[in-house]
Amino acid sequence: MRIGELSARTGVSLRSLRYYEQQGLLTPARHTNGYREYSTFAEEQVRTIQFYLSLGLTTEQIAGFLQCVLKNEEAFCQEVLPIYEQKLAEIDEQGVTLVEFGATWCPPCKALLPILDELDQQYGERVNVVKVDCDDSPAIASEYRVMSMPTVIMFHNGEPVEKLVGLRPKNVYETLIERYAYSQ
Repeated sequence: MRIGELSARTGVSLRSLRYYEQQGLLTPARHTNGYREYSTFAEEQVRTIQFYLSLGLTTEQIAGFLQCVLKNEEAFCQEVLPIYEQKLAEIDEQGVTLVEFGATWCPPCKALLPILDELDQQYGERVNVVKVDCDDSPAIASEYRVMSMPTVIMFHNGEPVEKLVGLRPKNVYETLIERYAYSQ
């Protein structure tokens, strides 16, 4: 498939796809006329890159383990461990983190996303909002015993302190955030 089709299928801009290629995250075949030709596997690759970017990883960090993750799907990749530990340390330093576990096909999860975006804007630096797609990261969901979606877990100083299962009104999340964000 050509770069325009890959962009349309993944919702990622042409510019971003070219950047991923420049960073060594994507490697298309090149025709004699210079056109890029991506395999059908590239779509999964781009979605995986987007997922790790949404977790706050850099393209340099992703490049270090992307091939292992794509090859081993459910198996754990040793290359990810140092980055995972670094991210956990960052969460510890941030104080309060709200993690939403959901899926793109889940209607209540879709209804929760605008609420989380509002909360992220409303509380700014005081709270870090992270979204985890359970289909893309079943191991993480399993680690935190996520059985239903959406599930929101509040982390305070790196430790899970509250777990809300199911969609709740915005004020429930605000109360939760205020309980921990202002008790540091």
